[in-house]
Amino acid sequence: MSLRRDVTELELAQLRMKATRVMHSGEPWMLSRLDAERIIRLTGEVSELRNREAAARLMHQLEGEY
Repeated sequence: MSLRRDVTELELAQLRMKATRVMHSGEPWMLSRLDAERIIRLTGEVSELRNREAAARLMHQLEGEY
């Protein structure tokens, strides 16, 4: 089992800026190993947050809270 390492605000900003440049320039995104690792971590975080949100919603429904 590996230790979870969340994407930092700086890493998010760097990915966002790079994606914005790609969108505006029309050039293909050359994915570096660093960017790939960040994207993998980011999508893992999003999946975990969605799972937690779904579990919380289910618990509220089971408890009769809406």
